[in-house]
Amino acid sequence: MKNGNRMTIELESIKSKISDVLNSKISREAASNWATKIRKAGDDRALEYVPTSDEEKIWKGIIYIEGIDTKDSPDSYLHNNHDIEDFLHTL
Repeated sequence: MKNGNRMTIELESIKSKISDVLNSKISREAASNWATKIRKAGDDRALEYVPTSDEEKIWKGIIYIEGIDTKDSPDSYLHNNHDIEDFLHTL
């Protein structure tokens, strides 16, 4: 979410985005693009973690989602759905 020039991010948003990928509601590429925008806001110090106590988990999720579209061959993603589900459970 945007708040002026700042963005806020919650752990539930991360979990929801991962679930959307697993349920084919969005593509891996769309999720990665979303995470890239969030990461850039973090790099620019324009990102607020809600609550701040979840910052480490949220950041871990952002980085994971940013690479969710990485392929290990032309027809195969590096992380399969089982890997993604396992990651989601760590959050």
